[in-house]
Amino acid sequence: DGKLCSKLPNLKVVSNIGAGVDHIAVEELRSAGIAVGHTPGILSETTAELAFALMIASCRRLVQAHIFCGSKKDSPAGRDIHGFMGQDLAGKTVGIVGMGSIGKEIAKRCGAFSMEILYYNRSQLAAEEEKEAGSATYCKTLES
Repeated sequence: DGKLCSKLPNLKVVSNIGAGVDHIAVEELRSAGIAVGHTPGILSETTAELAFALMIASCRRLVQAHIFCGSKKDSPAGRDIHGFMGQDLAGKTVGIVGMGSIGKEIAKRCGAFSMEILYYNRSQLAAEEEKEAGSATYCKTLES
């Protein structure tokens, strides 16, 4: 804001590592001759990969298995080999709210794992975009 900028007379650039700039007074900064930058799209794949890693870890109970293997309860005789197998992602249904760049990247990964993909967005994607997003199916509302 203006108070902060007045205390930083040598400020030349304000940049955000992320897509949005809603939290930045863009016009105020630009009128003061300060450039404003952001990074739309640069983290979409990275964020989708992390989200998908969390899905896999959850379904396969990786955190619980890791904790167990480091505990005193772990011994070859005491291992239940089926206890940490978890569930497959294949055949499961995933719901994605918001089919922007990150949502589309998550959908691609879910499609590669043969998941059914339902999505809600302000507007339906074009048929080609839905196909690219793992054959995603549009839901008009968030209601079941």
